[in-house]
Amino acid sequence: MKVLEVRFPCMVGILFALGIAPGQANVAFAAGEAAKIEVPEDGTAAERAKALWKASRPVILADAKANYSDAEYMKRRGPVWNAWIRLQMSTAGESNGVGRLIPDILGLLNDVYGWTADAPKARQERRDRRRKFVEKRMAELDNRVAALK
Repeated sequence: MKVLEVRFPCMVGILFALGIAPGQANVAFAAGEAAKIEVPEDGTAAERAKALWKASRPVILADAKANYSDAEYMKRRGPVWNAWIRLQMSTAGESNGVGRLIPDILGLLNDVYGWTADAPKARQERRDRRRKFVEKRMAELDNRVAALK
């Protein structure tokens, strides 16, 4: 496994928000739940983002269409969210479209799974409100991912 290097102070904030001390980042991501989604370690940032989108897209879409309990959505959120955060951290500082794409994917994940800081009722209301837009947003993200160079 690749050890994550925190090169920017903003990344430290992300780690702490996830409950991870910067020196423990590689341990926390390696210990993930049922880690079915892994960040490719080889290739350019664009190639890695494309591969991660290809792996995570069907999972996100299926979860968006499902009617899980809030606890199940929170459980399913972890592997997908962590994979995208890991990619974001490993590509920080590179000037490419990946850095502009990942926040939008994370926003989609918040709509599908919920934001951990919100109360369960608020997460469910957000999922219900935004469910009808998920496929449209994913189609837009498909185009942006395909355009990465």
